[in-house]
Amino acid sequence: MDREDRLLAYMQDKLDPADRAAFEAEIASDSALAAEVAALKAVRQEFGSKTVPGERAAGWQRLSAAIAAQQPLATNDNRPVRLSLWQAAAAAVVAVVMWQVAAVPLLQDEPETYRTVTETVAGPGLQVVFAEDATAGEITAVLREVGGTVTDGPSALGIWRVSFEDAEDRDAAMAALSARTDIIETVFSE
Repeated sequence: MDREDRLLAYMQDKLDPADRAAFEAEIASDSALAAEVAALKAVRQEFGSKTVPGERAAGWQRLSAAIAAQQPLATNDNRPVRLSLWQAAAAAVVAVVMWQVAAVPLLQDEPETYRTVTETVAGPGLQVVFAEDATAGEITAVLREVGGTVTDGPSALGIWRVSFEDAEDRDAAMAALSARTDIIETVFSE
Protein backbone atom coordinates (compact mmCIF):
# COMPACT_ATOMS: atom_id res chain seq x y z
CA MET A 1 0.00 0.00 0.00
CA ASP A 2 1.52 3.34 -0.99
CA ARG A 3 1.51 6.53 1.06
CA GLU A 4 -1.71 7.95 -0.45
CA ASP A 5 -3.60 4.70 0.08
CA ARG A 6 -2.44 4.52 3.71
CA LEU A 7 -3.42 8.18 4.21
CA LEU A 8 -6.90 7.51 2.82
CA ALA A 9 -7.27 4.35 4.94
CA TYR A 10 -6.09 6.29 8.02
CA MET A 11 -8.63 9.07 7.42
CA GLN A 12 -11.40 6.45 7.00
CA ASP A 13 -10.31 4.51 10.13
CA LYS A 14 -9.70 1.39 8.04
CA LEU A 15 -6.17 0.61 9.27
CA ASP A 16 -5.68 -2.23 11.73
CA PRO A 17 -4.24 -1.11 15.10
CA ALA A 18 -0.61 -2.07 14.31
CA ASP A 19 -0.63 -0.28 10.91
CA ARG A 20 -2.40 2.71 12.48
CA ALA A 21 0.28 2.99 15.18
CA ALA A 22 3.07 2.72 12.56
CA PHE A 23 1.42 5.38 10.38
CA GLU A 24 0.95 7.73 13.36
CA ALA A 25 4.67 7.31 14.15
CA GLU A 26 5.44 8.22 10.52
CA ILE A 27 3.18 11.29 10.85
CA ALA A 28 5.06 12.36 13.98
CA SER A 29 8.43 12.12 12.20
CA ASP A 30 7.41 13.70 8.85
CA SER A 31 6.23 17.31 9.07
CA ALA A 32 4.92 17.34 5.47
CA LEU A 33 2.79 14.26 6.14
CA ALA A 34 1.57 15.79 9.41
CA ALA A 35 0.52 18.93 7.50
CA GLU A 36 -1.38 16.82 4.95
CA VAL A 37 -3.21 14.93 7.70
CA ALA A 38 -4.09 18.18 9.49
CA ALA A 39 -5.40 19.72 6.26
CA LEU A 40 -7.51 16.64 5.50
CA LYS A 41 -8.90 16.60 9.02
CA ALA A 42 -9.81 20.29 8.73
CA VAL A 43 -11.54 19.71 5.41
CA ARG A 44 -13.30 16.66 6.74
CA GLN A 45 -14.44 18.56 9.81
CA GLU A 46 -15.61 21.54 7.71
CA PHE A 47 -17.58 19.37 5.31
CA GLY A 48 -18.65 16.96 8.02
CA SER A 49 -20.24 19.66 10.14
CA LYS A 50 -22.60 20.69 7.36
CA THR A 51 -23.90 17.24 6.42
CA VAL A 52 -26.05 14.63 8.00
CA PRO A 53 -23.85 11.95 9.66
CA GLY A 54 -25.05 9.20 7.30
CA GLU A 55 -24.34 11.33 4.23
CA ARG A 56 -20.77 12.00 5.37
CA ALA A 57 -19.92 8.30 5.45
CA ALA A 58 -21.68 7.76 2.13
CA GLY A 59 -19.73 10.67 0.58
CA TRP A 60 -16.41 9.22 1.69
CA GLN A 61 -17.44 5.81 0.35
CA ARG A 62 -18.39 7.32 -3.03
CA LEU A 63 -15.06 9.17 -3.17
CA SER A 64 -13.12 6.02 -2.26
CA ALA A 65 -15.02 3.99 -4.84
CA ALA A 66 -14.40 6.62 -7.55
CA ILE A 67 -10.66 6.65 -6.81
CA ALA A 68 -10.50 2.87 -6.81
CA ALA A 69 -12.47 2.65 -10.08
CA GLN A 70 -10.21 5.00 -12.00
CA GLN A 71 -8.64 3.19 -14.92
CA PRO A 72 -5.74 4.59 -16.97
CA LEU A 73 -6.69 5.71 -20.49
CA ALA A 74 -5.86 3.30 -23.24
CA THR A 75 -2.81 4.31 -25.25
CA ASN A 76 -4.66 3.70 -28.50
CA ASP A 77 -7.54 6.01 -27.66
CA ASN A 78 -9.00 6.90 -31.06
CA ARG A 79 -11.24 9.77 -30.00
CA PRO A 80 -10.76 12.86 -32.17
CA VAL A 81 -8.51 15.54 -30.77
CA ARG A 82 -10.36 18.78 -30.23
CA LEU A 83 -8.36 21.96 -30.56
CA SER A 84 -9.29 25.28 -29.05
CA LEU A 85 -9.61 28.26 -31.35
CA TRP A 86 -6.19 29.57 -30.24
CA GLN A 87 -4.53 26.21 -30.82
CA ALA A 88 -6.02 25.99 -34.30
CA ALA A 89 -4.89 29.54 -35.11
CA ALA A 90 -1.37 28.82 -33.85
CA ALA A 91 -1.22 25.65 -35.95
CA ALA A 92 -2.32 27.61 -39.02
CA VAL A 93 0.31 30.29 -38.45
CA VAL A 94 3.03 27.66 -38.03
CA ALA A 95 1.89 25.93 -41.22
CA VAL A 96 1.98 29.18 -43.23
CA VAL A 97 5.41 30.12 -41.90
CA MET A 98 6.81 26.67 -42.65
CA TRP A 99 5.32 26.84 -46.17
CA GLN A 100 6.91 30.25 -46.82
CA VAL A 101 10.29 29.29 -45.37
CA ALA A 102 10.65 25.74 -46.63
CA ALA A 103 8.39 25.00 -49.58
CA VAL A 104 8.08 28.24 -51.54
CA PRO A 105 11.81 28.69 -52.16
CA LEU A 106 12.08 25.10 -53.38
CA LEU A 107 9.09 25.35 -55.70
CA GLN A 108 9.84 28.73 -57.24
CA ASP A 109 11.76 28.99 -60.46
CA GLU A 110 14.12 31.79 -59.68
CA PRO A 111 14.55 34.23 -62.57
CA GLU A 112 18.10 34.79 -63.68
CA THR A 113 19.69 37.08 -61.15
CA TYR A 114 20.87 40.56 -62.01
CA ARG A 115 24.30 40.67 -63.62
CA THR A 116 26.43 43.74 -63.89
CA VAL A 117 27.78 44.83 -67.28
CA THR A 118 31.32 44.21 -66.07
CA GLU A 119 30.51 40.58 -65.27
CA THR A 120 31.77 38.14 -67.88
CA VAL A 121 28.98 36.29 -69.66
CA ALA A 122 29.32 33.24 -71.88
CA GLY A 123 29.61 34.20 -75.54
CA PRO A 124 31.53 36.91 -77.36
CA GLY A 125 30.76 40.47 -76.41
CA LEU A 126 32.00 44.02 -76.12
CA GLN A 127 31.50 46.61 -73.44
CA VAL A 128 30.67 49.98 -74.92
CA VAL A 129 30.35 53.49 -73.45
CA PHE A 130 28.29 55.69 -75.78
CA ALA A 131 28.72 59.47 -75.94
CA GLU A 132 26.31 61.46 -73.80
CA ASP A 133 24.81 63.23 -76.83
CA ALA A 134 24.34 59.99 -78.85
CA THR A 135 20.68 59.41 -79.75
CA ALA A 136 18.86 56.09 -79.60
CA GLY A 137 18.52 56.16 -83.40
CA GLU A 138 22.28 56.61 -83.89
CA ILE A 139 23.09 53.82 -81.42
CA THR A 140 20.61 51.45 -83.09
CA ALA A 141 21.97 52.25 -86.55
CA VAL A 142 25.63 51.63 -85.59
CA LEU A 143 24.77 48.36 -83.83
CA ARG A 144 22.87 47.13 -86.92
CA GLU A 145 25.88 47.92 -89.07
CA VAL A 146 28.16 45.73 -86.93
CA GLY A 147 25.54 43.00 -86.14
CA GLY A 148 25.54 43.59 -82.36
CA THR A 149 22.72 43.15 -79.85
CA VAL A 150 22.47 44.99 -76.54
CA THR A 151 22.24 42.32 -73.83
CA ASP A 152 22.88 44.39 -70.68
CA GLY A 153 23.17 47.95 -69.63
CA PRO A 154 23.57 50.64 -69.05
CA SER A 155 25.39 50.16 -65.75
CA ALA A 156 25.78 52.89 -63.16
CA LEU A 157 28.91 53.95 -65.07
CA GLY A 158 27.08 54.00 -68.44
CA ILE A 159 28.58 50.74 -69.75
CA TRP A 160 26.50 48.69 -72.22
CA ARG A 161 27.12 45.03 -73.09
CA VAL A 162 26.81 44.26 -76.78
CA SER A 163 26.80 40.56 -77.83
CA PHE A 164 27.72 38.99 -81.17
CA GLU A 165 27.20 35.67 -82.92
CA ASP A 166 30.85 34.66 -82.79
CA ALA A 167 34.32 35.95 -81.89
CA GLU A 168 35.10 36.99 -85.49
CA ASP A 169 32.02 39.26 -85.62
CA ARG A 170 33.00 40.71 -82.26
CA ASP A 171 36.57 41.48 -83.40
CA ALA A 172 35.32 43.13 -86.63
CA ALA A 173 32.79 45.17 -84.64
CA MET A 174 35.48 46.33 -82.22
CA ALA A 175 37.50 47.79 -85.07
CA ALA A 176 34.41 49.46 -86.61
CA LEU A 177 33.12 50.85 -83.29
CA SER A 178 36.55 52.17 -82.26
CA ALA A 179 36.50 54.31 -85.43
CA ARG A 180 33.10 55.86 -84.50
CA THR A 181 34.39 58.42 -82.00
CA ASP A 182 31.41 60.68 -82.77
CA ILE A 183 28.96 58.48 -80.79
CA ILE A 184 31.25 56.05 -78.92
CA GLU A 185 33.58 57.10 -76.12
CA THR A 186 35.11 53.69 -75.23
CA VAL A 187 34.98 50.12 -76.53
CA PHE A 188 36.67 47.21 -74.81
CA SER A 189 36.47 43.45 -75.15
CA GLU A 190 35.39 41.19 -72.32
